[in-house]
Amino acid sequence: MCGICGIAMPTGGSTPSRAMIERMCDCIAHRGPDDHGAYFADSVALGHRRLSIVDLAHGQQPMTNEDRTCWISFNGEIYNHAELRAGLVAKGHQYQTASDTESILHLYEEEGPAGFTALRGMFAFAIWNDKEQTLVLGRDHSGIKPLYYALTAEGELLFGSEVKALFASGLLTAQVDTEVLPEYFATGHVSGERTLLLGVQKLPPGHWLTWRRGALRMGRFWSLPERPAAAGDAVQDGMEETAAEFWRRFVESVESQLMSDVPLGAFLSGGLDSSLMVAAMTHLGVQNIETFSVGYADRDANELPFARVVASLFKTRHHEVELSATDFLNGLPRLTWHRDFPLTFPASVPLAAVAEAASGHVKVVLTGEGSDELFAGYGRYPRALINLRWGGRLDRRLPAAARKALRMVAGGLGDGFVGSRVRRSFLAQEGSVVGAFLEPFSDFGATDRLRLLDSSPDPFARLVSMVDLSLLERDPLEALLRLDQSTYLEELLMKQDTMSMAASIESRVPFLDHLLREWASQIPSHLKLAGWTGKALVRVTAMRHLPPGIVEARKRGFPVPLARWFRLPAGREMLETFALADMRDTGLRREFPRQLASEHMAGRDHSSKLWRLLAFGLWMRDTLPRLQSLTLASGRLGNVLASDAAR
Repeated sequence: MCGICGIAMPTGGSTPSRAMIERMCDCIAHRGPDDHGAYFADSVALGHRRLSIVDLAHGQQPMTNEDRTCWISFNGEIYNHAELRAGLVAKGHQYQTASDTESILHLYEEEGPAGFTALRGMFAFAIWNDKEQTLVLGRDHSGIKPLYYALTAEGELLFGSEVKALFASGLLTAQVDTEVLPEYFATGHVSGERTLLLGVQKLPPGHWLTWRRGALRMGRFWSLPERPAAAGDAVQDGMEETAAEFWRRFVESVESQLMSDVPLGAFLSGGLDSSLMVAAMTHLGVQNIETFSVGYADRDANELPFARVVASLFKTRHHEVELSATDFLNGLPRLTWHRDFPLTFPASVPLAAVAEAASGHVKVVLTGEGSDELFAGYGRYPRALINLRWGGRLDRRLPAAARKALRMVAGGLGDGFVGSRVRRSFLAQEGSVVGAFLEPFSDFGATDRLRLLDSSPDPFARLVSMVDLSLLERDPLEALLRLDQSTYLEELLMKQDTMSMAASIESRVPFLDHLLREWASQIPSHLKLAGWTGKALVRVTAMRHLPPGIVEARKRGFPVPLARWFRLPAGREMLETFALADMRDTGLRREFPRQLASEHMAGRDHSSKLWRLLAFGLWMRDTLPRLQSLTLASGRLGNVLASDAAR
């Protein structure tokens, strides 16, 4: 686990300087405190910060091949590198280290970007091919590791594990992309390649990007297999047989991810997924597992008792950290800086706290992220299926005027508990992906967006374009799961990456092994969602390995007692400073946020909306100026402004 960055400049342009690449590396030093390095060619520079996990003595990067014609800067872990190595040695490649990095390089030499599909792990890397004068970027199948890039007006390509590295080059300035704000306030993130920063893009999961003399080309090396035409054709076994097969595959995934030359542990919430992961580690013979949990003094939001049950059962070396409201609020500016974007999830803060606690004991942790999106763990899935089914029937059977009248009646029920739920149900929403799934579970619904934003174009256009419409007709649950895996899950993974790397901790996600994902994508939907019971298959498996109290407990997520904390003096002050600040320069109106805050203080719970506003305000008024200052302090734009001032 490391941090990478770099620059590629068109032929005849400037040459990347050592100072430039060092500034970029310094910005992400927390991702790799153990070592750093750089490689320079005429038009390209690769930077690297290393967190030493495998081959501690000889894994320095950037790394080169035998004849020094290809160089790589790599972030992540390749769990099958040993078996890849055997095949590559047989083809004549000579290894200089025991590092997994070298296998990527030699695989690229043999097969080009098409070879990336054979990599089993999490990765983001840059390869410079000196013979072909080509830079190649690659990102893992699920998007576990981040990789951002930008093309400047002068044709320079900038890339990095974190956005701040791009601005530290001095060749790019940070500006808000106001076109994506409606999607951000609806969902909490931006889907696809775009980000909240103009010109800064994400390399999509399972993709590669090549740069050659200023020209970009993108391709895909992996995607989930097609769903069979008849639902259930791929897996004929029943629940018990499929649960046994899931356990075998999951244990094998966990085993592959135990690869490490440094101490390794696990984040343990006491929920189903992290508990099953610790059970798998114990099944594999791992002893004295270091487990880490976080909780609060607030009893309703405290998961520590559940984690203690699991830790006691498997006799782990258990560690706990307790977070107060003061800890939470004070940590927001620093963690927003680490994320580079607004914190989508309040749980980012406790995650960062438990990562910090773990850093004193281990350098690698396993986490339970990804199970909900693979096996239908969220309550929104059964509700969305009802909305799709009954909304579609109403759309077909009622005249348009009657449907419109029904929506007006629902809208007149007010913003209370009943009214808000009716307004987001099939009674008021059409039976489409937007009406059944995206709009009902948005943070700011359509009416709220009109009150918040000066302009509110369709926030779901990009999301709808990512839906497999044919699959939606045949197997709507699988279509929704795949949409979430391409959007919501990627944002969860960026939370996991940036909050753990802020503490220089590598986090691994066994549920998202791409071979396990491929298998899960073919399981009949009724084995994932049984009536209202999500993750039915995982629960059946867990009943054989965990106490019933853990398996049968209601889903808790990673709760944060925001409603109460926002009413404390410190919470009110932070809301006033950031959530209710004047942000008309981005098209946000001040009146609606102030109304929400006033109603919340009077007793109504608007904590989710206020959190979205607070996260955005912190980013706008604290992180964004810091990103802009990186450019002004170190680069071309700063030189231009200084020259103008001199004149």
